[in-house]
Amino acid sequence: KKDMKKILSILAIMIAVVVQANAQAEFTGFTITTDGYYRAPDGKDYIIYPFEGKSANEIYSLICSNVAKVYYSPQRVMSAVENTSVAIHAFADDILYQKSYLGLKFFYEGTYNLLIEIKDGRVKVNAPSFGMQTGQSETINRTKTAEKILSDFFDKKGRLKENRTIWKPYAEQRINSIYKTLLGIDSTNKTDNDW
Repeated sequence: KKDMKKILSILAIMIAVVVQANAQAEFTGFTITTDGYYRAPDGKDYIIYPFEGKSANEIYSLICSNVAKVYYSPQRVMSAVENTSVAIHAFADDILYQKSYLGLKFFYEGTYNLLIEIKDGRVKVNAPSFGMQTGQSETINRTKTAEKILSDFFDKKGRLKENRTIWKPYAEQRINSIYKTLLGIDSTNKTDNDW
């Protein structure tokens, strides 16, 4: 009976090790801080994401092929150094919230930059950076930095303003979903390649 318990215990440990080894690491993503910047959970401006057993060339190819899942004209937004990095410079009109007016939602529009650096077995996902953002007012255009827009989500005590409770997670989700798709880990964009 004791031998059976030992065998079952060893079998359970082996199964746990195999499951853990085959599990894809979770991409924690970036959050917006009170100073208006996107930061990793540890406060850094980058996230190291593992690609166990993958060469830099394999990772580079994966990311390059996934750019077309996000952008209509990948060649217009992407610049790359083969097997080393992929940079995205794109325009968005729906990431940074401006306001709601009579039930309509208004967003700032402008450019953003993403950079993924590649090495064998891992990537360094850099926090996004933004160009100047322009938003419509009732009478004039408003131009602000993204950091000013994002830091306005918080009050002077660093608490999320009540009227921004949906917009902070929205802005975080939009950027993180782009990164997840580029890295090939976005479950919402799975396609059937058996054609």
